[in-house]
Amino acid sequence: MAIEAAIAMQVGSGVMKGVAADKAGKAQQKQLEQQAETVRAEAKRDAGRLRLRHKQATARKKLQFFHQGVGMAGSPANIIASDMNLQDEEARAIITRGNAQSNLLITQGLNARSEGRASLLSGIMGGISSGIQTYAMANSLKTESLDTLGTGTQTSDTLTPRLGGNNTPKGFNNNFNKVYNA
Repeated sequence: MAIEAAIAMQVGSGVMKGVAADKAGKAQQKQLEQQAETVRAEAKRDAGRLRLRHKQATARKKLQFFHQGVGMAGSPANIIASDMNLQDEEARAIITRGNAQSNLLITQGLNARSEGRASLLSGIMGGISSGIQTYAMANSLKTESLDTLGTGTQTSDTLTPRLGGNNTPKGFNNNFNKVYNA
């Protein structure tokens, strides 16, 4: 009965370690996905602010041209259009960078989840393996004990090698063998 309890404890311990690692992997994945969403939202917000500042700057340029009496045809229109294209590219670059960082965080989250699952399987398999080893060891000890006992009768000859000579525990009274074997 004690062997079965030990086996159950080893299997249970392995499974519990695996479950804990799996939960940690899930939690880390969720956290990284939230960070990814935050990074993506910040990139969109930053790009929106940049576009707004560029629109305001473009409006000021148009007013300056207007107050100076310069028409919007030709060079001034080309300058403003060129500025607007550069500003739009800059805003798209901010969003692209934010999306790349977000995707990296999501990938890290997926990796953490995979590691958690692998740890769960490893914990289960490790627990089962430990249980099998304990069972095998217990069986071999039982077999060894039965071999030592032989037919079920124990003579003093079977005990003498275990209790005497170099096998005697330190401080053990060797008179035991003399009394027992007498």
